[in-house]
Amino acid sequence: MIHASYNENVHTTNYRFIEWRLFIKEIIPKGLELHSISDQGRTPFLDLFAGHVKFYYSKGLDLPFHSLLKTWLEDLEECGIDLDEYGRKESELKQQGLVSWSFYDSWSDSEWLLLDMSYGAFPGDWDISIEKAGKLFVEVPEEESGKIPGGWIEEDAF
Repeated sequence: MIHASYNENVHTTNYRFIEWRLFIKEIIPKGLELHSISDQGRTPFLDLFAGHVKFYYSKGLDLPFHSLLKTWLEDLEECGIDLDEYGRKESELKQQGLVSWSFYDSWSDSEWLLLDMSYGAFPGDWDISIEKAGKLFVEVPEEESGKIPGGWIEEDAF
């Protein structure tokens, strides 16, 4: 839900986007658990990026991750969230193996990796490195590469 509102309108002054940001800023101070882990193994922060990949790729658009990050962090800061602590906790969850920093995008049949994240007390202290891992494919073992499943069996194979 959060990623849909931020992703669709991250570069606009769209009324819906403004309303979503106001809503987020209202619920965070009321106890929104910012480090809860979803069934997909993502925190709201990581879900935001996963949704961002899917939204932008489905529309064939560039992926302005840094604009999204800046908007999200500014909203958290405005809610009184300690950004340094927030970043430390997100990194800690990854180091403990509790969350995954990779996102599969079915539109591009690719995996995206959040490779690195630096963080600090202010939105400008943060930086992320994201990489598209490329098309996913099934590797055929070398000894089977010339065979076609269900194909004709050659006589010289016996």
